[in-house]
Amino acid sequence: MLKSLGIGGTEIRPDAQESITEISPNRTLFTERLTQFPPLRPEIVTGLTGIAAVFSHYQPSVKITFKDARGAPVKEELRFREVADFGPSGITMQSLFLQDMATTRALYLQALKHLHTNKLLRAALEDVEARAALLAVVEKLAEEL
Repeated sequence: MLKSLGIGGTEIRPDAQESITEISPNRTLFTERLTQFPPLRPEIVTGLTGIAAVFSHYQPSVKITFKDARGAPVKEELRFREVADFGPSGITMQSLFLQDMATTRALYLQALKHLHTNKLLRAALEDVEARAALLAVVEKLAEEL
């Protein structure tokens, strides 16, 4: 495999978008409907010359139901407009529920990091009286918010 080299012999890596090449006009592209339900019969579509055209024509989407912490259903519809929308970050960007979960996860990870690195906080949590005082302060802050 040949590598692209720049000035000084540094390797130039292709971007992710470069790995998906355009289809030449003398080729045939077979695609599949990217939704929950398969089509009733095959459809011949001409004139789709790239991935963007395929996404524009088929407009793949999926209706999904999440369950929140209480077990209540949260219904959302995810639409896919490009290949990147199928990845974890693309799906998260479309879903308010998943964005809230990602924010909560980040907050929990941040609190866990503080527990591991903050010696004063760890000492306060080990002492029963200090823990009770800290809990009272946190509850008071929660009421104000």
